[in-house]
Amino acid sequence: MINLIKNEITKIFKKKGIYITLIITLLFVLLANLLCKYGDNIANNMYSDSYRIYVETQIRKLDPNKTSDNAEYISLKTDLDIINLEEKYGKNSWQYYVLNEKIYPIIRKYNEYKYALEKNEESFKLAEEEYNKYIALLDSGNWQYFAKEDLKNITDEIKEVEEQKLNTVSTVQISELESNLYDLNLQKQILEWRIQKDISYNSDRSRILGRYYNEQLNVYRYENNKGEKTYNDKLEYQESLKIANTYKYAIEKDIKISQGNDLKGILEDFFSNYELFIVVIIVMIAGSIVSEEFNKGTIKLLLVKPYSRAKILLAKFITTLIIIVFAFVSIVLLQIIIGGILFRFKDLGTPTVAYNFNTNSVMEINIFKYLGIAFLHKMPLYILIATIAFAFSTAFTNTPIAIVISLLGYMSTSIINALVSNFKIAFMRFFITPNWDFTQYLFGSLPQFEQISFSFSVLICITYFLLMIVPTFIIFKKKNIKNV
Repeated sequence: MINLIKNEITKIFKKKGIYITLIITLLFVLLANLLCKYGDNIANNMYSDSYRIYVETQIRKLDPNKTSDNAEYISLKTDLDIINLEEKYGKNSWQYYVLNEKIYPIIRKYNEYKYALEKNEESFKLAEEEYNKYIALLDSGNWQYFAKEDLKNITDEIKEVEEQKLNTVSTVQISELESNLYDLNLQKQILEWRIQKDISYNSDRSRILGRYYNEQLNVYRYENNKGEKTYNDKLEYQESLKIANTYKYAIEKDIKISQGNDLKGILEDFFSNYELFIVVIIVMIAGSIVSEEFNKGTIKLLLVKPYSRAKILLAKFITTLIIIVFAFVSIVLLQIIIGGILFRFKDLGTPTVAYNFNTNSVMEINIFKYLGIAFLHKMPLYILIATIAFAFSTAFTNTPIAIVISLLGYMSTSIINALVSNFKIAFMRFFITPNWDFTQYLFGSLPQFEQISFSFSVLICITYFLLMIVPTFIIFKKKNIKNV
């Protein structure tokens, strides 16, 4: 058996197709990493340049001294001032992140008094002083000032809302005030983290703070919603709970959370990014491993060897399973090498933070262990895709049909799953596609569909596997090769 498997692997790696596929995969991995590193900057620059041209063109057409043009002129002039400041400080500066949220209203007020049809010198002077103050703060690099200013404003607002609550009798109003207080206290917590942990507005951790705020609010709203909750609501709650808890843990422990824009982040999203290439390699091998023997006539040479037909076919199927592992490992290595060169290899030493729904706790896990666990949960999908291609390759001895049908089966997953999810078609839960991806059960997560469970999916996958593999062996055993 081992010799048969070695022989099959040797034949596979003599094919040009496997190397062409790997080269295409290499180019895609390179492109994906380049886009992750530079894509946002390119898009931002293109948008900024085109919008600047538009604003400057429109401003030239307007006269601020005309009543009909004044309001539009002020609005566009403020936009242009912001664009100029963005270019002055740069897209990756902390100033860039506070310009629209905190500086825009100040510049807007300054322009309103500067270009007012009825001048008010005193108001203009005050607006100008405020404008100059904040521009000086931007130039000084003192981002903490803005965070402390926000923290003071939020603290004052919390006191006001708490006083309102004490003086309110209506239960409806009290509920609304409690919700408002939760929101304000959440903002306060984030500002305190920002100051204590030195999280500037342009850092990756700043985006984590923003995401944590949104997801934690979603958790609060779900848990305080007394109405009826659908299964989709539960899935959204689960996702928000996972993100909120993992981000909170990472912030408190000073662990870097990847946003899909570095080596570890791309690896954490490995299957979303590269699964199609794994599937293509699998079906290319599984769909041709038997049929090509018949098409080339080499099946006769194989069958004259002192092995039973069942053993020969089993060796080919085991080889197909080995190729699944080969495809996964190869693409992971390509990503590590290319991602490490473009980003930093040392990111691999940062643990992945995951939420375990079985224990309702956050855990740290090595990125390679995480990938291994996710791969094992993907194996039922890959094995069944390989079995489909293998079965058609054996039954029809037609490589294109085997490959096309397998790929169509894989690509129909989203369509079938959407029908199951949106239209609640009960019998479709017995289809293979809602069940073969076991990452939906990773770390105790709820499945994607209400009508299935882990044990149900195991049973469905085993049933489909046997329905395909048993007839395949029977057909191969009885196949006539005299006319091959």
